[in-house]
Amino acid sequence: MDPFAPAPKVTVWRMPRPASLQNHLLMIADDDQLACQSAAQVLRLAGFEVLTAYSGQEALRLARAAQPAVAILDLSMRIGNGWDTATTLRDEAQEMLLIAHTGFSTHSEWQRAESCGFDAYFVKPCDHDRLIGLIREFLGSCPRAHSD
Repeated sequence: MDPFAPAPKVTVWRMPRPASLQNHLLMIADDDQLACQSAAQVLRLAGFEVLTAYSGQEALRLARAAQPAVAILDLSMRIGNGWDTATTLRDEAQEMLLIAHTGFSTHSEWQRAESCGFDAYFVKPCDHDRLIGLIREFLGSCPRAHSD
């Protein structure tokens, strides 16, 4: 496959089993603070409790302290990118749902995201209804996988 071919806009590779059905905390990390706050607001309006981080390094500190059930990570953050952050989070919290939320849309980046431990891949601008549905499905612990 051509590594520069477009990736699907939404992919769900796997659905981990949550460690606790009581933990509904989400974390979103993006070094674009406006984009991070906008996405967090959409998720809050959907009824979720959301923490925000503006670097991969900050996301790791926050995840270790707050232990969110879901982490939504931009891939190209300046201080601790999403690739490395996902790899570390996957090693430390296998039950966490890891979602790449990125402007990267080539097949090679999509494959790299899966190999770093992401469970799902959403290309910006993302379909918020699909993102919210995936999170609700995970928190309700109903396994499923699909790709568009």
